[in-house]
Amino acid sequence: FSSRAPFFMVECARKYGKVFRLPLVPRGHFVVVTDHALARTILETPGATKPRALYSGFDAVFGGETMFTAEGHRWNHSRKATNFAFAPGQKQRMTAVVLQSLRKWMDASLEPKIRAMTPVDFAQEMQFVTIGVIGQIAFDHELSPEEAVVIKDGLKLMYVEFLQKTGKNPLRRLVG
Repeated sequence: FSSRAPFFMVECARKYGKVFRLPLVPRGHFVVVTDHALARTILETPGATKPRALYSGFDAVFGGETMFTAEGHRWNHSRKATNFAFAPGQKQRMTAVVLQSLRKWMDASLEPKIRAMTPVDFAQEMQFVTIGVIGQIAFDHELSPEEAVVIKDGLKLMYVEFLQKTGKNPLRRLVG
């Protein structure tokens, strides 16, 4: 995936409309829906199902169906269970935390590096900002730099173990 992927999708939506096809896989294509109301209608339509081949990889990584791969009643139940997290008050709180965290990062890290004309590894910096934001929003805890490093290292290990190795090792399903 390219860093231009989101912009490419916006360009396609402007050019082709709210629903368009992308020929991304050898024997088929993805149908992209850019209108949230239409996407919701599709997801809530009883006859609309998610292609198992596309989502089976997610199920393998997470050890079973998730709210993203579930169908019908289970999907509806999962969606309702997460509604509170996206209520207006929660979204306002999350937005405030993100903005505060970005301002703090700019003041403490970005601006000093710019003044000193030292390189900035934005990918690395944003990983720590994101980890800090998740700590504050999900656990109401401001992480120390040491805690953020431990979490980042753990996430890297999880990525290697569950996303890179799962599909390559045929014994993975048997031994975990």
